[in-house]
Amino acid sequence: MKVIQRLILVITLMTMLITASSCSPIQYELTTSVEPADSGTVSPGGTYNEGSNIRVTATPKEGYIFDRWSGDASGSSTEQTVVMNADKNVTAHFKIKEPEEKEPPVEPEPEPVYYTLTVKAEPSYAGSVTPSEGKFKEGTVVNLIATPQPGYAVKVWSGDVSGISNSVVVTMNEDKEITVNFEVAQGTVQPKQYTLTTSVVPSNGGLITPSTDKYNVHAKVILTAMPADRYEFHHWGGDISSSEITTSFHIDGDMSVIAYFEEAGDLTLSSPVFTDKGDLPELYTCGGEDISPGLSWWGAPFETKSFVLIMDDPDAPQATFTHWVVYNVPSDIRFIAENMPIAAELPDGSIQGINNFGKQGYGGPCLSFGQRHEYRFTLYAVDTIIVLSPYSATKSAVLAAIKDHILEQTRISVYFQN
Repeated sequence: MKVIQRLILVITLMTMLITASSCSPIQYELTTSVEPADSGTVSPGGTYNEGSNIRVTATPKEGYIFDRWSGDASGSSTEQTVVMNADKNVTAHFKIKEPEEKEPPVEPEPEPVYYTLTVKAEPSYAGSVTPSEGKFKEGTVVNLIATPQPGYAVKVWSGDVSGISNSVVVTMNEDKEITVNFEVAQGTVQPKQYTLTTSVVPSNGGLITPSTDKYNVHAKVILTAMPADRYEFHHWGGDISSSEITTSFHIDGDMSVIAYFEEAGDLTLSSPVFTDKGDLPELYTCGGEDISPGLSWWGAPFETKSFVLIMDDPDAPQATFTHWVVYNVPSDIRFIAENMPIAAELPDGSIQGINNFGKQGYGGPCLSFGQRHEYRFTLYAVDTIIVLSPYSATKSAVLAAIKDHILEQTRISVYFQN
């Protein structure tokens, strides 16, 4: 009985072993490699069950790129699927990465170069030339054509070109200055000419262009007023009348033309020895040398005929105290020098009136210790010359005389403390 039981047990164990052996899956080996060596990697690799689909990936190292698969895989994609129905061997082939070809840099177009052409006719009344000026691109060929007035002919071209015909050609490879010179044509009588005299007022106010002084009868004249620094053009006078800065007319006789200029900006008063709202140096007080300070101004209206200057003290105990009265200062004067003499008439024609000290000319501040007063310098631009005796020319008398004649006024103040 025991023998039979043992036999049954052995048979059972063998059956179990056979059954277990028949359930184990079949496996295959996936072997990977790269060419050339150390040019990249392939993953994964190893042992896989029969029928498995394994996705292998080729990864190049720096400086390489993937080329193709060989062995049990093919194609040029970095990823391939391998079916494990047998042992498989796949190789990933890499190649050296070629350096990228860089596009050559695009050179920017050079900026075009331009040159200035200036052309004039001498004498200007004898003819003209076209073009008379302009800016031209480098290398441009410009054809200059001279047109003489009747009775004139081209004598010679000078400057940056030469020739004697009515036209010349110039190549613009630099700035050019060219003059076409005219002369009276042979066999002709020179036409009658008139003289144009030009001037400016004031003499330093600007200039007039062109400066030509001879013109043929009935020639068209074009004049431009050019203000100097700190001046503005006002109007034309003499034998013409215009307020345009450039004017034109025909000349039919000797003429005189005047360009009038005026100072730019508002009337402004200043002193070289103190600033507005500053302190008056003791030199200009009764505790010093009691001399008058220097003053200057700018920006007078064009119609100014004279200036009036008054210095007073609004902080005086009883009423505003007058320290200085100056009137009939000539319209072309722009300063009063320091230390004016105590006299009725000054060297430039200005007149000094009576101050509240009862004296002619300047009288400086004279304060008790500890006092501080304001002193006002007021300048008036007026359109008249005052007819008033200096010995009766008090502040009130002068102000009454200019009441209806003030064009503009300005003021600066200074302080003094004893």
